Amino acid sequence: MGDVSSSARANLQAQRPFFGRSSDLDHLLTRARTPGVTVIVGRPRCGKTRLCLEVRDRLAAEGVVVGYAEANPYRADLAGRALADAYSAAMASDKRRLLLEHPDPDLAARVAHVSAAARKAVLPATLLDVPGLPRRSPPWPPERGLEPVMLSAADLRGLVSFLAVTGDRPVVLFLDGWTTAPEGAADAAVRGLLEQPAEAPGCRVFVPVDATDPLRNEAKRRFAGLAGGPQADVHDLAGWT
Repeated sequence: MGDVSSSARANLQAQRPFFGRSSDLDHLLTRARTPGVTVIVGRPRCGKTRLCLEVRDRLAAEGVVVGYAEANPYRADLAGRALADAYSAAMASDKRRLLLEHPDPDLAARVAHVSAAARKAVLPATLLDVPGLPRRSPPWPPERGLEPVMLSAADLRGLVSFLAVTGDRPVVLFLDGWTTAPEGAADAAVRGLLEQPAEAPGCRVFVPVDATDPLRNEAKRRFAGLAGGPQADVHDLAGWT
C-alpha cells in the first residue's frame, strides 16, 4: 500500500503546472546524458520532487527508460523499486518487443548471475519465463510477507545492464529520499547502479536532498572512484539553498 500511495503522490505532483527553473531543468537534462550521480540540493518543499518529475517526463517522451521511487519508512529497497518502475515503463513502451524477444544470448547472460529473488522483485511477470532468461531453478525462495528483497550490487548491475543494452539507451533512475538509508547501504546501492561494464550504456542516478543533508558536501568524496569514472555532480537549486 505504501508504494501505491507514494506513486499516486508523485503522479499528482507531476500534473501540476511547471513554471520557471529553466536553467535547472536544462542542467539536469544534460546530466541525464552524462554517466554518474547527480545530487539535487534545495530547502524542504522548494520543488525538488516536482523538478525531478518534470525531468523524468521529458526524458520518457524522448524514449529514455526512466524509473522513479520515493522513500517509504517501511521499505528500504529504494533502488530496487526505482528499477522495477523502469522495467514497467519499458514494458509499456515500444521497448516491449525488444525485452520479450532479445534474441542475443549475450543479453540474457547479463542477468544470469542475478539472484532469483532479485529477478522476481524487479522483473515484470511477463519477463520471468522469457526464453533465454534464467529459469526458475532453483525454486523461488518462500514469500516472507512484506519484507523487501534487498538487491546486491551485482544484482543491480545485471538488471540495469540488461535493460540498458536491450533498449540501447541509458537507464535514468530517481531515488527520492534515498539519503534516509544508512550510508553504507545507500552507497552500495548507487555503486551497484553506476558500476556498469564499459560496453553498456549504463545508468544515471538523480538524488534530491535537503540543503542541510551532509551528502551535499560529501557526495563527491563518497562517490569518487566509481568504475569507469562516472562523476558526482552537486546541483544547488538557485535561490533555495
